[in-house]
Amino acid sequence: MMESLFFLPLVGMVILANYAERNREAKAIVTVLMLLSSVLLISLGLAVLLEGSLSELMGAGVQTGFGLAYVMTGAVPLIVLLKGARSRLSRYININPDSVLHALALYASLGLITFSVTLMLTVEVTMLLESLELDMVSIVVSGALYALLGFAGVGLFVRRNLRQSLKRLGIAKPSVKEIVYAIGVSFLLLAVVAIISVISVALGLEELGESDQSMVRLLGGITPFIALVVSLGAGISEEILFRGALQPRLGIVFTAFIFAVAHVQYPSMVALSMVFAAGLVLGWERRVFNTTAAMITHFLFNFIQLFALSFV
Repeated sequence: MMESLFFLPLVGMVILANYAERNREAKAIVTVLMLLSSVLLISLGLAVLLEGSLSELMGAGVQTGFGLAYVMTGAVPLIVLLKGARSRLSRYININPDSVLHALALYASLGLITFSVTLMLTVEVTMLLESLELDMVSIVVSGALYALLGFAGVGLFVRRNLRQSLKRLGIAKPSVKEIVYAIGVSFLLLAVVAIISVISVALGLEELGESDQSMVRLLGGITPFIALVVSLGAGISEEILFRGALQPRLGIVFTAFIFAVAHVQYPSMVALSMVFAAGLVLGWERRVFNTTAAMITHFLFNFIQLFALSFV
């Protein structure tokens, strides 16, 4: 349930930021909340770094890694609060420098990138994940929070009604053509994964196998039912947030990068690079067809792999 400690306050800020698109006072409040969030994260990071007793509980390396991650996550995103920085970014991505909602999207995205990258550089993520285990409730809650954040981001019941929100997110009834393409793309991605897996084994890397085992440990074992729930949850909720809400503003490449670093549970650069590549393909589907097509591909891509692992 730790996700709620981060997501629920963020959802509240996103809802307020949607009101701020037409309200100057709300805009100032959201800006102050972002500043306070940074102060809180930096303070937390310094406390973790300076608290000597935590080194015995967490291990010195983990303590330093998390301390630095909190400090950097609080400090680095502050740059997007500068209008000049947003104006420069608007040359490359579809944002309005005057929009506090877009500023918040950049702030949160840069925070996620900073936290994930700092952890990957300072902590042995595989060792950290060995102490964690997800249950079905955590999986469902996590997916619901991703979807909630996506709908909140496009202004559901604030700037848009349900029909308008679904249209903005690119969620629509798929045509037969779109379903066929989505299925075809999922099998193409699976073929690429299989080829890279063979090459990795031939080169003695076997990193993708380690990633699979890391996922099995994280889920506490995989059954066909768990494979179905996890794949549906990720395929729907992640596409709502990343391809549906973020991509139209941040673009295919930047969104795919955020999507990749959000999967920090994969312990190898090979696996993360493949997640990034998959994000590019899903982004292309969103642009050419719609988010629903990307959901189908994402679901099948995950489900077939997890279903196979359930028999290993």
